[in-house]
Amino acid sequence: MRQLTRQLCEGFYSIRVHKLRSYLSVLGIVFGVASVVAMLSVVEGARNDVLERLARLGSNAVFVMQSPSSKSIEGVMATRQLQLRDAKRLLTATESKQLVAPAYVMESSGRTNTIVAGVTPEYFIARQLRVQAGREISALDQANGARVCVIGADISSKHDNVSVGGTIELQGVAFTVVGVLTSEKSVHDRSLGSLLRNHGTFALIPITSLQQPMAIPRGEIPLTEMTVRMATMSGAQYTPRVIRNILENGRAIPPAHSVVVPRQLLRQEQHAQHIFAIVVGCVALIGVLIGGIGVMNIMLANVAQRCHEIGIRRAIGATQKQIATLFLIESILLTLFGGVGGTLLGLAGSVAIAFFGGWPISITVWSIGVALSMAGLVGILAGYYPAIRAAKLDPVDALRHE
Repeated sequence: MRQLTRQLCEGFYSIRVHKLRSYLSVLGIVFGVASVVAMLSVVEGARNDVLERLARLGSNAVFVMQSPSSKSIEGVMATRQLQLRDAKRLLTATESKQLVAPAYVMESSGRTNTIVAGVTPEYFIARQLRVQAGREISALDQANGARVCVIGADISSKHDNVSVGGTIELQGVAFTVVGVLTSEKSVHDRSLGSLLRNHGTFALIPITSLQQPMAIPRGEIPLTEMTVRMATMSGAQYTPRVIRNILENGRAIPPAHSVVVPRQLLRQEQHAQHIFAIVVGCVALIGVLIGGIGVMNIMLANVAQRCHEIGIRRAIGATQKQIATLFLIESILLTLFGGVGGTLLGLAGSVAIAFFGGWPISITVWSIGVALSMAGLVGILAGYYPAIRAAKLDPVDALRHE
């Protein structure tokens, strides 16, 4: 133990004496480890964010989404758009249901990029939305097609901090603000964006208020989506097949739709993130290995410079194992210093990504442990050959070296 401590001190001394050379030799390790830490923080943060939002949606939820376009066969429409009557049909026919929340989401042509959505009172329950001021859309608003709206927190600030009781123009029609939603975190995921949307830029209006400007019967109000929340989690397992049967069977022109189960999306998302982590991890590992090659070159030069010292050590009784251990420890210390510096740089980069890019991050102990372990392993690999070469030097030839 005393001998190992002495070798560690000698390794520290050698690094301190050759500061510039040591700093330059570990730059590759620093940037490689930094990329590993930053990558793991972003991937873990994205995973936790998606898990959190999917948990909010609930494992017992099923989404019916309007397909991009309707189909026609020989000029005859084979499918049509989802309509409000489809939601009512689901409500009366679906077993084990808790609620059905239809919605029609459309982009506004205004400068504020407000997303207008016609919804029912059940939408707030299905999406677990909360208001920070005022109230939600009520059943009375729904029945009367009232021109009232609940706006997101971002919309409130964009419209000169309009509050409850104020008026806002949506699609050229004035609506009275009756509620303001609480702020939500953004989700940086295109594949789940339609489900895990941020309602900060939304203006929610009673879906029946679309009837008059569209000049259509109430039952034929178009929908872009429906959220079906089952009473039990097990009900969501067989619901997609049941929903398709209800919407398609016995209809002359069935609606063009797709049924999405969040639990299935979660598995796909986790698989995609796993592949992404592997790819980015391999790229980062290549960077660390390149840094390791730089450390190996420096250690080989170090062996050449210290031949005389090695000869003296061998002459006074140092064994080959002690010489090899000395250089191996110095290599490991170099890469560990680079690993610590890379970890700090990676943490700073992760914070910068979260601050400037708004991306969620999650810094975990295991990610730091992985980065430092990788640096230590590279130190062993990079120092092994120079250490063996130093140990096998002939003492007489080494003493002759100047």
